[in-house]
Amino acid sequence: MLRIGEAAKIYEISNRTLRYWEEMGILKSTRAENEYRYYDDENTIRIKQIVLLRKLKMPIADIERVFITSDFSVAIDALRGHLENLKQDAGLYFSLITTVEELIRYVECLFQRIRPPIPMTSGHGFRRIRSAVPIASGQ
Repeated sequence: MLRIGEAAKIYEISNRTLRYWEEMGILKSTRAENEYRYYDDENTIRIKQIVLLRKLKMPIADIERVFITSDFSVAIDALRGHLENLKQDAGLYFSLITTVEELIRYVECLFQRIRPPIPMTSGHGFRRIRSAVPIASGQ
């Protein structure tokens, strides 16, 4: 059995996070006479699973869907939905990376007083991400 503070330290999360997960119903603790929260082996495994899913950037609401249901199809749907979101994010990040690389090459050419191959004023490097990244007016 792990006390709440021990679990928080081991899994590098806050006591408040553990209490929040309990409030959501995805984690359970038992209380000793001293009123400390303790996690048994089953809930210690649950903490590991939740921490892993959070590291995979899964929203807590989807994690709740995974753990609250006994229907595996709901859990699978939540995981598949998260995978699709990650794929969309990956595409956006690829565009951002490519644009930053082009910007670096452009600035390096300016620094070395070489004519840049593509003028950035044409918007060439930014066209890929313009629709994916909203830019507030006036910026």
